[in-house]
Amino acid sequence: MTINIPETTARRLPSYYRFMKKQLGKGTERVSSQEVSAALHLDPGTVRKDFSNLGEFGKRGYGYDVAYLTQLIGHAIHRDHPLQVVFIGSTDFYQVICGNQLIIDEGYDITAIFTMSALQAKSKFKLLPVYPLDDLSTYVAIHHPDVAILAALGDVQNIAETVVSAGINAILSYSTQAICVPERISVQQVDMMGELHSLRLRKMYAH
Repeated sequence: MTINIPETTARRLPSYYRFMKKQLGKGTERVSSQEVSAALHLDPGTVRKDFSNLGEFGKRGYGYDVAYLTQLIGHAIHRDHPLQVVFIGSTDFYQVICGNQLIIDEGYDITAIFTMSALQAKSKFKLLPVYPLDDLSTYVAIHHPDVAILAALGDVQNIAETVVSAGINAILSYSTQAICVPERISVQQVDMMGELHSLRLRKMYAH
């Protein structure tokens, strides 16, 4: 079953999924849109609209079936078909950014680390195999990963071009440098400096 979900709803699905999983773990059978909205700091109308984009279910005064909604959201975010991910950067960066169970629970399977450091590529890392970036094309041809997380220092544009040439069509970049890739490549940038500037401005105007 394919569900066409608006992008605004899709961005909130992981938060809904984590909330529902938590409720499921506590033995909660039903939740209301008010309970979800209060926990996630959303408007109840937004929650109801998002859930309606998943299908027709839930009754006024009766709430939503937690087990069913968890399964439905999990399917919508392809939790039952984990995406294969490679990480490009140092093992230290990997442990900071991805070194927790959450990314696995959300349906992402990181399978290898690629590094620009020949010394690190030769070192042992108990969590994942580590390869030099030069081996990326060979690895992609065999394992066909879906996404590359780019958290490397140096010439990020050149690294991004290497990722695209290897055959990976989706990049999550933690670099402050903008990268230029063909339109067919999906890129999401995590702009830490932008977020820091935003917090700084909010703090300034709060006084």
